[in-house]
Amino acid sequence: MSVLAIIYVLECQETGKKYIGQTRTHKKIKGKVYKYGINQRFIEHLGAARRQRTTPIAEALRKYGRELFEISELERCPINLSDKRESFWIDKCNTLVPNGYNVQESSRTRKGGLFIKGDVKEAEIKGIKRNGVIAQVRVLLTIDG
Repeated sequence: MSVLAIIYVLECQETGKKYIGQTRTHKKIKGKVYKYGINQRFIEHLGAARRQRTTPIAEALRKYGRELFEISELERCPINLSDKRESFWIDKCNTLVPNGYNVQESSRTRKGGLFIKGDVKEAEIKGIKRNGVIAQVRVLLTIDG
């Protein structure tokens, strides 16, 4: 089975603003492959809104409600091209804040760097384990300025 990336658009019918994102056709959970796709990804966005995330898309979902949002697929592509294709669509649809709900030009899941304005006062690094193996690292920075 070939797992592909899906580039999608979430559009608010009230404002006309859009959010471009990416997901996969399938996900592997505990060694088992499950169908995934844009509808499951939309459910995750709704969960983030319920958890009071402060992203523009989460705030818009809380403000306008799920029924005023429409999700649709823009394209499928190989996973290794997903960041480039997502950036293409963000640029083409002009969805960066304030024109849309995207806060950066590409998905933050695979970013290689972070730019910080100000001085770092304190840094805390926390490894998050799954099945006894560090699967994710979170960094909490306290910044002056």
